Amino acid sequence: MGASPVYRLKPSIGMFVPAKLEDNPYLDHDSYDESLAQLDPVTRAQLRGGDWRIRPEGNLFRRQWFDTVDPMPRITRSVRAWDLATTEEGQGDDPDWTVGVKISADESGMMYLSNLVRFRARPKEVEATIKQTAELDGRKVWIRMEQDLAAAGRP
Repeated sequence: MGASPVYRLKPSIGMFVPAKLEDNPYLDHDSYDESLAQLDPVTRAQLRGGDWRIRPEGNLFRRQWFDTVDPMPRITRSVRAWDLATTEEGQGDDPDWTVGVKISADESGMMYLSNLVRFRARPKEVEATIKQTAELDGRKVWIRMEQDLAAAGRP
């Protein structure tokens, strides 16, 4: 059996040496495959095939609709829009996420999703993270926020 390939990652992250089921003759392959069959397709592909780039699809957007752009073109304007939630990790069965997406446009008007911030926290931490993100974005990035009267009284 040949050696597994080694992938070089960014120096700050380190090295990743994949190990697949076939690389370990001491495991019961049939039993492992049976247990993986109980998982969702994305987790199964990650664990069985070592495909860590695969991600579950959302309800509105599909990954294949987007291309990765490198280097980023010259940006003429940007806006960050926030969808606020005030739910901490562990509260309820399906806590909501606060999400801030930065959309940028180049000289031709082509739009780019240039940054995404996603987290769960109480209102005070949400406000602090939004402020910190705005400072990192800089004064040239417009900010848009929803008005959610239902969450107006949350501490």
